[in-house]
Amino acid sequence: MSKKTTAFKLFLQLSSMHTFFLKNISEPLAEHGIGYTEFLILYYLKNAQAESKRRIDLADHLGISVSAITKLLMPMQKIGLVQKEINPVKVRTSVVTITKAGKKACADAAVTIESITSELTRSLCPEQLNAYERLFGDPG
Repeated sequence: MSKKTTAFKLFLQLSSMHTFFLKNISEPLAEHGIGYTEFLILYYLKNAQAESKRRIDLADHLGISVSAITKLLMPMQKIGLVQKEINPVKVRTSVVTITKAGKKACADAAVTIESITSELTRSLCPEQLNAYERLFGDPG
């Protein structure tokens, strides 16, 4: 194997870090009745214009297929976290909107994630955290 470049090492480190964070937030998020992916859906909807997005845009945000996002949204819709608004002209472009219950679940889960991630990153100095933020920007 050839010598690893700095970019390659960064990629491996970020992948490992992602796994580490997911392992540590999955169980606490389950206490809110959602998983990480459901949290991301709620977060993106809550921060979207009109608190809604097309399924295809959610799928693009998460890097999954439209059929996968549809499968994720069905139980979320059943428990009242999101609602689907069907476009009568183009059914495939239905819009998903966050509900009041979804906003509450998102806000509660965000507090949990903030607490956990603060604890997990306490060994980093503010300059290191700021460098990551500058490098990757606001996840929006």
